[in-house]
Amino acid sequence: MSGTLYLVPTPLGDPADLSPRARDILATVDLIACEDTRETLNLLRRLELQAKLTSYHDHNEDRRTPGIIKRLLDGDRIAVVSDAGTPLLDDPGFTLVRAAIEADIEIVSIPGPSAALTGLIASGIPLQRFCHVGFLPRADGKRRGALAPLKHHPGPLIFFEAPHRMLRFLETLIEVLGDRKACLACNLTRSYERYRRGRLTELHAELSEEEKVRGQFTVIVAPSDADDDAARIERALTAARILAPHGVPSKVLAEALSGALDLPRRSVYQALLADK
Repeated sequence: MSGTLYLVPTPLGDPADLSPRARDILATVDLIACEDTRETLNLLRRLELQAKLTSYHDHNEDRRTPGIIKRLLDGDRIAVVSDAGTPLLDDPGFTLVRAAIEADIEIVSIPGPSAALTGLIASGIPLQRFCHVGFLPRADGKRRGALAPLKHHPGPLIFFEAPHRMLRFLETLIEVLGDRKACLACNLTRSYERYRRGRLTELHAELSEEEKVRGQFTVIVAPSDADDDAARIERALTAARILAPHGVPSKVLAEALSGALDLPRRSVYQALLADK
């Protein structure tokens, strides 16, 4: 009988965020495949746990996957962890999960810490239809090319970035996406956690004043203001179509819907006339 592959999120910073279930799994599996054995060993020591570790990262996952699959088929229970947060989200593991599915090996995904979601829900930016992008390419041209298709995404965009690249990263966001509302979530769950909120240009100016940018950043960027207005106009049209059979005049509808959706009355009225 084959074993089980566990996908185990680890704390972003505070070890107390590891769930009791995740702790039990890490304490009892036959092997932990981790992005950096030093980081995982440090976590296990703080939790007073012992386990056998093997490195599993971007540079060796193709080579290591067959051996891990063999151990799983032989009945071992193996956990996959990243340095912090949920594995596979901008971290190794997908190759192993896909191979385990093909080998009909049981996969158990454990809920737990995620920098993307932790930052998003405290950002003050609407959550609907968010897109987790993660790390962008480092080269400017490739970075701009990766951002361009996201310009009109209707929800917030979530990025990860290293401190020494933050200023240039924000400059590229402004260049491609425009000066949008954003939130920089830095060092999540640590004692020196900090959220900075404002326009991208304001955040860039604030970081530029620091002698050296430090910390690990989760960057949440709001949809463009134009996209927000377009979405609200569409909601106004949907409401108007529902009310149309009741004979409500367009001017009355425009007045009511513009107030409810925080839109210019003239814009709503023109959209209603065009929709007839």
